[in-house]
Amino acid sequence: ANQTFTVGQASTTASTITVTDSSTPTITASQDIRIRIPAALDMIWDSSVTTITRGGTASGKVSSTVTYEDSNKTVRINATSDFAGGDVLTISGLKFTNFTAASAGNLQLVVDGSGGTTAAIDDKTITINTAPTAITTQQTIDGCVAPSTATIALVQAAQTGAASGVLTLTINKPT
Repeated sequence: ANQTFTVGQASTTASTITVTDSSTPTITASQDIRIRIPAALDMIWDSSVTTITRGGTASGKVSSTVTYEDSNKTVRINATSDFAGGDVLTISGLKFTNFTAASAGNLQLVVDGSGGTTAAIDDKTITINTAPTAITTQQTIDGCVAPSTATIALVQAAQTGAASGVLTLTINKPT
């Protein structure tokens, strides 16, 4: 699934990743599987995650232990035996972290070793948005409002470790 994060967000679990080898297999034990975050996508893999949950027809062909390369922009999954054509591997339990700037992109699959070329690009998009502007406990915004109309496009409340907040909006009509 597409995923959306916010700049400054804490480490967050990635959606399950599915890797399907082509009918002419390309994933081998000698080259392993690498999933790369493109340079333009301002986040990294959370390297505190050292094991994954494996599924699919190829689950027994990879180790559950992962390592990281390229300053944590690439996660390496050790292939313990060659894949057969059409083998499917699902990977869950990985996390993203260090969401540093608004950006968007797609994960890349690499099957020809460290620093290898991109074999496939995920069809799911990852988006990092800037954090919404915080509204302080009491804030007054002055301006001109049409005589009887006020539109609020979006109100988003974000509280950490606090109970739900209440937004009170008072519109004073010009006299």
